[in-house]
Amino acid sequence: MDAAQQIISDWQEYSDRSLTDEDVREIVENLDGYFSILARWKREREDAEKKIPPESH
Repeated sequence: MDAAQQIISDWQEYSDRSLTDEDVREIVENLDGYFSILARWKREREDAEKKIPPESH
């Protein structure tokens, strides 16, 4: 089973119609965007934490 067929197999239950190659492209594009944003937010949070001076006790 190639990657496109696997994606269709994994996602078909969430659709009322048969998924197409265009649907697969859109799913992959959306997932890539989602995880790219999560990675960016993580980097930004880590960068911000580096700039906060440690609390003195």
